[in-house]
Amino acid sequence: HVIANSRGAHPWISTLPRPDEFGLDGVEVTQAVQDMPHSVPLVSGKATAVRVYPMLNAAASRTVRGQLWVRNVHGTDWQRIDSTNAVTVNPAQNFALRTKREATELGLNFAVPAGHLNGGWLAAGYVTMTDAATGAAVPCSDCWALGRMLPLGDANPMRLRVLGLRYTAGNPAASFAPSATDFNLTQSWLAAAHCVSTIRRLMSG
Repeated sequence: HVIANSRGAHPWISTLPRPDEFGLDGVEVTQAVQDMPHSVPLVSGKATAVRVYPMLNAAASRTVRGQLWVRNVHGTDWQRIDSTNAVTVNPAQNFALRTKREATELGLNFAVPAGHLNGGWLAAGYVTMTDAATGAAVPCSDCWALGRMLPLGDANPMRLRVLGLRYTAGNPAASFAPSATDFNLTQSWLAAAHCVSTIRRLMSG
């Protein structure tokens, strides 16, 4: 392949999709908060999703479902899992990875079975895709090449105390205080956003 703006060439094999062929913009493994370099560590025992971002070299959009192979390198065999959704792949969004990451409906989402999440290393890859209407396999240029293998680290449980504060504001003045729902949602938010598998104690006072 010729290198742009030079007289050189490089013998790499292109995996960009041919006409009417799919490709992948990326594969992400997340437990709620993640970036594409995967600098946020994964935690053993915590619910984990794999997000796959398809692209398409065609004039019109197509809707597909996905299949993904996962295993724990230190204890489980390969298992094929199906995406929890279908995705309509719009060629106008090719390479728009940030756009796809910010909308759950623009990627294929896979829930990793809990049996693969008990420490060790999680491997996910070998993506295949099928037409959502017919179930027929669709060609993909690099589905075999893109995957992830990431460690599942141990994490100490989070212990915290939440204090509910009552305050007065507004005109006319009104009194505000947190409800039981607020305390419950605080626990949910913290469990999703932090690298912990459990929150053992959440006390209010």
